[in-house]
Amino acid sequence: MATGSEMILARYYAKRAIKNKWQKAGVKVQYADGKDLNLAAQQFLHEHLDELLGQARLTLEECSISSTITNTPRSPTPPTKGEPDHDHDHANNRKSNTAKEIA
Repeated sequence: MATGSEMILARYYAKRAIKNKWQKAGVKVQYADGKDLNLAAQQFLHEHLDELLGQARLTLEECSISSTITNTPRSPTPPTKGEPDHDHDHANNRKSNTAKEIA
C-alpha cells in the first residue's frame, strides 16, 4: 500500500514523463489542455505504477536522509553578560519608530 506522499510523487513523475514525451514530439506543453495532460498522466501512472512508486520511495528516502543530516537542532546561544541583545534592541527600535510615526 502506498502512502499519500508516495502517490503524490508518483503522479508528479507520471505527469513529468508525459510532458517530456510530448515535448519530444514537438508539442508545446504550456499550451496543451490540462485535462488531456491529466488523463494521459493518469493512464501512464496506471501502466507504470510499480516503477513510479519505487522512484517515489527512493526520493522520499533520500530526502529523509538528507534532512536528518542537515537539520540538526541547535539551541540558541543566549547573549553573554554585558553583551547587547540585538534582537531585543531591534524590537525596541520598531516600537519607538512606530510611536514616532503615530505622533
